[in-house]
Amino acid sequence: KTSVALKNEHEVKYEDVAPWLASRIVLLQSPISRFQPRLKDPAFLQPLKAALGQSRDWKTVLDSLAPVTPKKPG
Repeated sequence: KTSVALKNEHEVKYEDVAPWLASRIVLLQSPISRFQPRLKDPAFLQPLKAALGQSRDWKTVLDSLAPVTPKKPG
């Protein structure tokens, strides 16, 4: 067998995964651990909150996140 190293092409954007995240089965599979690093990015988190943040399942998850403090330039 030949092993091939994985290459990170880019950070996933909310638009890339929006339909998948809205799926009921996703919540059963606990995607939070998979997307935990991306939840720290306001560009990912804000559209997720806007689209899914009021659903009972996502609200519980999103409310449990520590607030994100933007980095100050410089």
